[in-house]
Amino acid sequence: MELFRTPADAILFALRSTSQQYPQSGMAQLMKRSGTASGKGLVALDAAGQAGMVLARLERMDPLARACIVARYSARTEDCPCCGGPKALDEYKAAIVLLADWSLQFISSAMSVRRIRYAIVQDYFERKRSIGATAEEIGVPRRTAYDQQAKIRPHLVDLDKAAQEEIGDMLEDLCGEQVK
Repeated sequence: MELFRTPADAILFALRSTSQQYPQSGMAQLMKRSGTASGKGLVALDAAGQAGMVLARLERMDPLARACIVARYSARTEDCPCCGGPKALDEYKAAIVLLADWSLQFISSAMSVRRIRYAIVQDYFERKRSIGATAEEIGVPRRTAYDQQAKIRPHLVDLDKAAQEEIGDMLEDLCGEQVK
């Protein structure tokens, strides 16, 4: 029996599972027995175990490929414990920083601003980060920022595609459909 429809579903489940699992409620148990419950039945320790198996496979990936998977599928923010506002998740932030540092090799100019590379990588995965606005904010010419984006993006696309294929192969025994 496949637990997940696609590798993306498996990764989303694992990366977005809460670290605190609770026993199944009495109502949920009754619904499961009566046949009105839906889903794969992954709750409490079963869910934690399944998430752990998916994450273990993710950990076997090359760090750059893993960073692509985390940047694409993980939650991006959480509530800040002190102010309640949104705060970037450490795992997501680390993935973007790793990919931004990796992208430096594709820029031949002497001018490379880490924040621009960070914005370029974040824009690739989120599609809501403005490269031009970031350039303006930190005083870098827009043309420079867009030039760097044109140099980095094709390599990022290739890396992300390879990472998607690799994790798809690693999770094929857990999934029904394969998206390639």
